Amino acid sequence: MGPHHYSDQALRRIQLFSAVFIVIGLCFTIHGGLNLFEIYNRPVSMFAMDEGFSPEKGRGWSELLAGMSVCLTGILMCIKAGIDLKKRKNLE
Repeated sequence: MGPHHYSDQALRRIQLFSAVFIVIGLCFTIHGGLNLFEIYNRPVSMFAMDEGFSPEKGRGWSELLAGMSVCLTGILMCIKAGIDLKKRKNLE
């Protein structure tokens, strides 16, 4: 599907939708990152070091990675819609 298959309005809607994706992804990334920062900065006794993942760490890492994935998807959708919009304007 080339750029001529979508109207300018549809491409702008895709860009708006991708901006929403980016914002949601950033929120998840920040929330997960702050949770991980809090978890890894807790004072721990030298002899009571935890090994491995706890459910809390797992949730923090999954939020961080899911947020980054959603944000990257939004960025790529925005770039693709922008390229298609420019190609469409060059054809006219």
